[in-house]
Amino acid sequence: MQQDRLIKKLRRREACTYQDANRFLDGEYLAGHNERFARNPAREENHHRAAPSGEELSQIFRIENTRVVSNDWVVRYEGRALQLLPSRRNSDRESKALMYESEDGRIEIYYREEPIEFQEITANEPEPQIHVPCVRPRPKPDHDHPFSRGYEERMRRSRWKLLKRAAQIRAAGSASVPPEDAAQTAATGSTPALPAATT
Repeated sequence: MQQDRLIKKLRRREACTYQDANRFLDGEYLAGHNERFARNPAREENHHRAAPSGEELSQIFRIENTRVVSNDWVVRYEGRALQLLPSRRNSDRESKALMYESEDGRIEIYYREEPIEFQEITANEPEPQIHVPCVRPRPKPDHDHPFSRGYEERMRRSRWKLLKRAAQIRAAGSASVPPEDAAQTAATGSTPALPAATT
């Protein structure tokens, strides 16, 4: 019926809190609303439920969480350590407790559907561990390692190519020397002199 009209009226009145909204409803809005829309009931019986009490409302509008109870009967919640009292020893393994947080920050703990007292303790935080890298010498592969065998094979092929190339160069140099110079070179053991350049 109202859709968003009430929201717009609250915005125009700059009602930003619950108190401001209730003050506007009780002082201005409800009187005009009832005068416009109120009708006499066909029967006098009132079938509405009674308004809940403040305690019932606090039990409805609260946050519920489930936490595991540790072996020393400590429950952790939002970075806090809560010691359950008394410290019972006949609990089940990994038993759980229900935690309720009200709007005002009040915390209640229920264990096996019964409220249980607790006190906040200082949790022993573990000391930060500093990681020191361990420098280890790199192992050298043995001669029979596959990497070593491949390296030796590559080196052998490289030497073979170099020797083959040197033989080809030596053969090409021997073929370019004239026969008489080759005979003189063989007799004297020296390299013949090159002819003088002509201009």
